[in-house]
Amino acid sequence: MAAPPTPLRKKVLDLMTEEGAQNVTDIMKKLSMSNGSARSILIKMKESGLVERVSHGTYNIPKSDSD
Repeated sequence: MAAPPTPLRKKVLDLMTEEGAQNVTDIMKKLSMSNGSARSILIKMKESGLVERVSHGTYNIPKSDSD
């Protein structure tokens, strides 16, 4: 069983749940993060399967098979 997301990852997931796909700049501004931190968290979340890259620099929560 996967570990629950960290508080920061939960904030990113909540933002995507409420507003849809987000790019690095969106995450930077809305969560008051540096560019490097936003990129890093999105890449780590992608590698762990929490988000998927939907276009250059833009990520979203993966759609389930039932959607």
